[in-house]
Amino acid sequence: MTRIDKLEKAAKAQAEAEFLELIEIDSPSWGEQAIAKVLLRKLKELGMETQQDETGNIYGYLPGNASLPPILLSAHMDTVEPSKGKKAIIEPDGTIRSAGAAVLGADCVAGLVEILQGSRLAAALILSEV
Repeated sequence: MTRIDKLEKAAKAQAEAEFLELIEIDSPSWGEQAIAKVLLRKLKELGMETQQDETGNIYGYLPGNASLPPILLSAHMDTVEPSKGKKAIIEPDGTIRSAGAAVLGADCVAGLVEILQGSRLAAALILSEV
């Protein structure tokens, strides 16, 4: 197994674990405070400056190269109803689905995980250049 293969395997495992962690946080529309708190912590751990506006939107800023255009990554934190008591099941083929009547909310959580994973990579690249 090459170094790239090992890194890819580790990144996939981390993304899946983070997906399962975030899926279980109830986040109905206008009730995203619990997931926002977790995301703010995770973004700060990545070295980002963070802000949360009066509506609950989160902004994370990672300094970059001023000669390059900025990049904006965006996802929503809320889940449509029924969203309370979400629980995921991983099928033998790797498919992740809802274990009950609540929706999984995979669209929003997948986007959040992608942002966190991409930000980790960007932070690592920026720190390696310093």
